[in-house]
Amino acid sequence: MKAILILFAALCAASMVGPGTAIALDRTGVVLTTMNAGSYTYLEVETKSGRYWAAVPQMDLAVGDQVDVAPGSEMKSFFSPTLNRTFDSIIFTSSVKVLGKDSSPDKPAISKPPVRQTQAGSNGVKTVEQVYADRESLKGKQVQVRGKVVKFTPGIMGKNFLHIQDGSGKEGTNDLPVTSQQAAKIGDHILVLGTLDTDKDFGAGYTYKVILENAKITPE
Repeated sequence: MKAILILFAALCAASMVGPGTAIALDRTGVVLTTMNAGSYTYLEVETKSGRYWAAVPQMDLAVGDQVDVAPGSEMKSFFSPTLNRTFDSIIFTSSVKVLGKDSSPDKPAISKPPVRQTQAGSNGVKTVEQVYADRESLKGKQVQVRGKVVKFTPGIMGKNFLHIQDGSGKEGTNDLPVTSQQAAKIGDHILVLGTLDTDKDFGAGYTYKVILENAKITPE
């Protein structure tokens, strides 16, 4: 009888865990997505056991960083008015320690993905570097670009944000941000068709020298 009462008490205690509960789990992993909004930096982290979202007082983080997220408080169904997005679960923590850059062979390349040189720039398809070079003349026009997805962030301000690279360009002209209602995965090779805009400021830290808006995504 005593054992049954102990088990019942343990189950009751477990059922009381909810939003705002402090947790202290091993949360070391690799940053998949990062964005600044308000006074916070939001980051999606991939660990050996899965992925999760965390929020920390604003700091500099980059995709590919290996991080150790300090224990924090989990909030379920958390709505961020700044991002206009609801997180199923997010950990609010006081600090994130950057351990280094991820160099695992199975991770997608961030700076120089494989290039399909025979296709990029042909049949009216622009390279990423060409988009930056001709941005003033291309502004407001439909532009096609072929590349590899190196970053994907869903459901931000009613859009999916992704970044593609094709191996062209240098730092500052080798990464093209894209918005779309369609989804994609990091590592996908895609063809995008959208309207080019320049010096776009969405607020909340989202400012882009060039961006391809409302793009149609075709997997390749």
